[in-house]
Amino acid sequence: MDRIELHDVEYGACAALVGRDQSVLFVDAGSVSRFTRAEDAALDDRFSRIFARYRLAARRDILLTHYHRDHTSGFFDRLRREPGYFTGVFLPRQPANVSGPNSFLRTALFSRAFAAPESAFARVNTACLSVFDRLLPALRPENISVLSAGDAFRFDGAAFRVLWPEKAFDAEAEARLSEHAAALSEAVLSLPGGARFLEAARDFCAAYAETQEVFSPGSPLSGEAKRRSAERLSGLMRRVLEEKALADDFSLAPIREILERARPVYTELQNDLSLIFHNERPNGPGEDDVLFPGDASPAVLERISGRLFPGYYAVAAPHHGTESHVSPVLQRLSVSHFLISNGEYHAGGEIAESYRAAEAVRHCTNAHACPAAKETGCCNRLARCYEQAVPGALTLRCLAAGGGRFAPCRIYVFGHSGVRACHCDLKGL
Repeated sequence: MDRIELHDVEYGACAALVGRDQSVLFVDAGSVSRFTRAEDAALDDRFSRIFARYRLAARRDILLTHYHRDHTSGFFDRLRREPGYFTGVFLPRQPANVSGPNSFLRTALFSRAFAAPESAFARVNTACLSVFDRLLPALRPENISVLSAGDAFRFDGAAFRVLWPEKAFDAEAEARLSEHAAALSEAVLSLPGGARFLEAARDFCAAYAETQEVFSPGSPLSGEAKRRSAERLSGLMRRVLEEKALADDFSLAPIREILERARPVYTELQNDLSLIFHNERPNGPGEDDVLFPGDASPAVLERISGRLFPGYYAVAAPHHGTESHVSPVLQRLSVSHFLISNGEYHAGGEIAESYRAAEAVRHCTNAHACPAAKETGCCNRLARCYEQAVPGALTLRCLAAGGGRFAPCRIYVFGHSGVRACHCDLKGL
């Protein structure tokens, strides 16, 4: 890997891994904001500039860690504006079994069908339900992969391993939504046509599970067979919404009340279903060691801690570096560089103090989200930014911070005022 480029997209995430072979792997591309605060410019324009930067890349792949808007909005907008832009897409597996309760998918379906347009649940992302519909006009089916723990993919000639989510939705996670999903089913059953809606929902969930298998890396099926599976899923979604239409003239208040109670659980489960990956190490530790944990909670990182390396060159801070997702697991690791994507409008909170205390260099897309940067101008001044090659020589600050053209760490932050290695680099590159 040649370098990592982080882009300031306000409260969102967009990282580009740039390969030595001139290929690019985006890790997420989204934001919750409509405007960038520093420029008061539309986020659509910002993403257009970001994607234009990599137009000449040999390949342009993207990996979505999960389906929240702050990780997907720019991606879906580019897919609509320029269907041929992305070469390949990696998707996180969603919890679905051919037979079983499928509480997560059912809650998403209930939301899509019955949530009030002005409600908080209506703003919760259910893009997982229609992602294949959006992708197939833009990509060949064989260039779409659904990934789960144990799967591998390649970038820039190197192998990367998926650590999470598990292929099967575990009982503990299922239990978090099962009571709400059961209550929703009971409320829907009381509606005219409710039984037919639930039958259509069951068929959709089973088909979704099958489609994910069809698009998994080990699937032997042809591109045409994959397309047919996705088209069948699309037809079942239309059937679900047609059955829902029968209830439009009746009170949906009880269903919407249950949806609002389920909303925080569903939202946190989306975070906990984040696709977590790191590189493989055929030749031992090195400066290409990266870990991207999406917005996984500390509990999830604890569960996979045995699969992690003792240390990484660069780790993306979960959930924009906010206090709610500070992980003791990551604090125990040896990390050289933390990548933190936050914004002036920090919807989920400022950057946690623990990242300032970590013995690592911070690369933050927006210093407005960091109390330390507000107080001192830079939280990296006492960190070891660059080690001299001569044994016993003094540790130096990053060469880029002193006005050099390149950052020896190979990590760059693209913000409103130009390109930086980190916020110590006040002049920019």
